[in-house]
Amino acid sequence: MKSVLRVMQNYQLKGIAHITGGGITENLPRILPKKAKLHFTIERGSWHVPPVFNLIQDMGNVEQGEMYKTFNMGIGMILAVNKSDAQKIKRKLIRLGEHAFIIGQVEKGSNGVVYI
Repeated sequence: MKSVLRVMQNYQLKGIAHITGGGITENLPRILPKKAKLHFTIERGSWHVPPVFNLIQDMGNVEQGEMYKTFNMGIGMILAVNKSDAQKIKRKLIRLGEHAFIIGQVEKGSNGVVYI
């Protein structure tokens, strides 16, 4: 959280989602305005998924969609930021010792999360 506070000193954050129980699929839409016709498009493969999640999926015969709905898949927190600031914020977070990735964007459409 200290790193996020440091980022907030120089950049405006549009939203923050702590990815806990409910995974990315259930936690991320909570930061969108209720009446907005927006969704998050998340690009699979844009970050390293720790091997434990592949093991859980294989041994438990869990569908991929359920994995993203139940687990964080290695993403502990998602920051929604202006697209023009995304690379700068990523670099700052990395300098602060965080693992940071640009994993998607907000787009017009039905509420929720779309994985590509």
